[in-house]
Amino acid sequence: LGFTVRDRHGQVVFADNTFLTYRHDDIVVRAGETIVGRFAFQMPYLPTGDYGITVALATGNQAEHIKQHRVEDAIFFHVLSSHVAKGLMGIPMQSITMETVQELSA
Repeated sequence: LGFTVRDRHGQVVFADNTFLTYRHDDIVVRAGETIVGRFAFQMPYLPTGDYGITVALATGNQAEHIKQHRVEDAIFFHVLSSHVAKGLMGIPMQSITMETVQELSA
């Protein structure tokens, strides 16, 4: 299972999938069963604008896979304000500090 977040220009802002987490575990889903994937992460700061999320299900690995189902722009969302200074996204900092230090004499 995977997702891709794109901006209004279609540029991929970020994406992820379950491959690395489950690469050593076979996940078998039988007809009539439901599979639920959850991704928990700190959302980056995005510039104000519109975004779409594409979701997909595939079998295989990162290099060789078969797309079983894909929904382009399954969800849209709008960012109203932003902390972004430069770039496509900002990093949610845990801490930013500054300090003075004494110069070491030779």
